[in-house]
Amino acid sequence: MRATLYDDPREFLAVAGDALAADALVGTVIAGVGAREARQYDAGDPVSGRPHWYAVVHDDQGAVAGLAMRTFPSDPWTVYVLDMPEAAARALGEAVLDRGEPLTAVNGSLAAGRTVLEAGAAGRSVRVQVHLRLFRLGTLVPPRKVPGRLRPAAVEDLPLVSDWFGRFHHDADVQAGREPGTLHPADLDEAELRRRIQEQRVWLWCDPADRVVHLTGLSSAYGVTRIGPVFTPAEFRSHGYAGAAVAAVSARAQAPGDQVALFTDQANPTSNPLYLALGYEPVTDTAELVID
Repeated sequence: MRATLYDDPREFLAVAGDALAADALVGTVIAGVGAREARQYDAGDPVSGRPHWYAVVHDDQGAVAGLAMRTFPSDPWTVYVLDMPEAAARALGEAVLDRGEPLTAVNGSLAAGRTVLEAGAAGRSVRVQVHLRLFRLGTLVPPRKVPGRLRPAAVEDLPLVSDWFGRFHHDADVQAGREPGTLHPADLDEAELRRRIQEQRVWLWCDPADRVVHLTGLSSAYGVTRIGPVFTPAEFRSHGYAGAAVAAVSARAQAPGDQVALFTDQANPTSNPLYLALGYEPVTDTAELVID
């Protein structure tokens, strides 16, 4: 097995694009981030100043055996890995060590992630920090009618979007009964949030008084739209806003023929039943692993 790391997402997609397209649903995170950053690089705005790469592992016949990326924008620079043979995951972990980067957190495939981390654990224990689940939308089941409307976020909403993106992980920990700060928030800068708004990848639900009460994000690549984050501030919960917004965004994404997917925290007692009721079906389990 041979792991090659690419700093430029366009070079990575040129090599890995066919493999991602072959299973775009399971590969939705890497496909979505790679496509978004490729556009960013085309616009002359490359990522710099932090660990950042995409990886392809080839077997001895030259076939793609594994895919991964390190694009998380803040410490611990979490590596995201798709399922791959143990030998491929070990080669990837060793390639990261050879690069001289610290390796303390991995998200994605449980088995592959554990092998990648163990390659850099230096005798320390690896543990699962969060159990996640990937869902795919089957037939959308409309929720109960909720007063209000869905609209795309505007640049004028940037302060609210920034605040709610920042609060999302804290509240997810609280809802799952974990210590706040367990989940690693993606510290997105203003430029990135502005791009997401301008590309209509952030949608807001407004109540009848036109007050913003909910946020749903999305990303799309290779015919798959991934929903997330999904956030309702505590003071606006239990009114059906999340179900109404996710259903509306899902219907918009599904209309042109995209598969629609999302991840849930398996410990969250609210989100999992909500998505099942909307017609989402479980596909596979993933995890966030860390080195103690």
